[in-house]
Amino acid sequence: MATYCNYNSHMLGLCWFDSIARATNWLNGVDLVICNGALQYVSDPIAIASELAALNARELLYQRLRFDQPNDIESSWLSDHGPGPAWGPEAIVHVQRTRVDRDAFFMAHSAYHDIQHTSTPNQVLFQCPTST
Repeated sequence: MATYCNYNSHMLGLCWFDSIARATNWLNGVDLVICNGALQYVSDPIAIASELAALNARELLYQRLRFDQPNDIESSWLSDHGPGPAWGPEAIVHVQRTRVDRDAFFMAHSAYHDIQHTSTPNQVLFQCPTST
């Protein structure tokens, strides 16, 4: 998928990566990570959160976290998944959502000493004073 997207986005100056490590190498370091509503759609959310925390970014913002809710299947219309009109026939899309364990999530970010919980209950901002 990343290869296809890179081929078709080259003229726009966009880059796509198939791993966090490859993106980090290309960027030569990370200052800010924003993970918005994505963690529950991977098979192991805590492993991905741990990988993001290991980047040692100055700030790490998670939004729309799905703490402690059971695994389930989300069903929605294809046209609900992006701006603009659907580019194909309308259909219902089924996607697996994985539980994000709250305690394990915060343990994965133990190096981040300054934790700010925002006013939104499923949003967390971590700040890392040890980042360079």
